[in-house]
Amino acid sequence: GRGKYTHRRGWSYEGEFKNDKTNGQGKMIYADGSVYQGWWKDGSRSGRGNYTCSEGWSYEGEWKDDKRNGQGKVHCEDGDVYEGQWKNDRWDGEGKMIYAD
Repeated sequence: GRGKYTHRRGWSYEGEFKNDKTNGQGKMIYADGSVYQGWWKDGSRSGRGNYTCSEGWSYEGEWKDDKRNGQGKVHCEDGDVYEGQWKNDRWDGEGKMIYAD
């Protein structure tokens, strides 16, 4: 079902749960102010989702087992944009970098 959970360490989650784990669509706000909104499976980011880091960069794309996997796009804090394939949280295969300047 749907619900909201706030942890004593400062993070909160609002969305779907299954067997006491994040599962389905939901939004996590981390203690440092970073935000993930998208799909979850068995407590991990899996499926399509958007992550905005408190340091100023963001990622929109596919996730698997809490890591960037598949097609995705990163907007860097300096304005550069990388769009392409990801595997295990790293750039992998085809992609393009668009520089801000």
